[in-house]
Amino acid sequence: MTPFLIVVTVLNYLLWTACYVAAIVKGFRSRSYALPMSAVALSFAWETLFSFHFPYTQWYIHYLNLLWFFPDALIMYLILRHGPAEQPIPALKELFRPLTVFSYLAGLVILYRFTLDMGDPTGTLSALLINIVYSVAYFLMVVARPAAKGLSFTVTWTKALGTLGTLWVLHAAYPTIGDHGFRFVEATAVVSVPFDALAIILHARAIRRHRLGWA
Repeated sequence: MTPFLIVVTVLNYLLWTACYVAAIVKGFRSRSYALPMSAVALSFAWETLFSFHFPYTQWYIHYLNLLWFFPDALIMYLILRHGPAEQPIPALKELFRPLTVFSYLAGLVILYRFTLDMGDPTGTLSALLINIVYSVAYFLMVVARPAAKGLSFTVTWTKALGTLGTLWVLHAAYPTIGDHGFRFVEATAVVSVPFDALAIILHARAIRRHRLGWA
């Protein structure tokens, strides 16, 4: 990886870190959670594995992963603490916490086997798949909260730019990822980028409609 791509990679990590910090601040202030449970559970499982069990050989990547582990843990706490109250279905209110814990534990098992069985020691492919879950689930979260309750526009745009920058770096650094010559990075971008763009548009409309802040 060239020095320029390393710099862009660090910027992408900073964007995602800003996304996590904004989600934590918004969650505590609104007594809610600002990122979708399914995506956070998988992301936290990924951070657990690649911070402690499959550490990167590049020291800066390893420490950046550790940087994400602790904000992810706080977001998981907010989801467990405030998630049940946000569910409109009574049965889901009761099951929300067990489902969150199960999603995390299932993510650990699936990602562990995926890493070993699919030859993905850096977690690049699994991270791209999780990012699809993030993009789709976050879009649905914006749709499900038309008044933008508990949502942060800072989360929306930093997540989108962090995703776009990461996909660009992977495309430039690893142009042959995929099978039969089809670039896996490009395939995931086809899904993630449009959903991120739609989330920005819908969230911005909700902010204007309800005269909310842009933070």
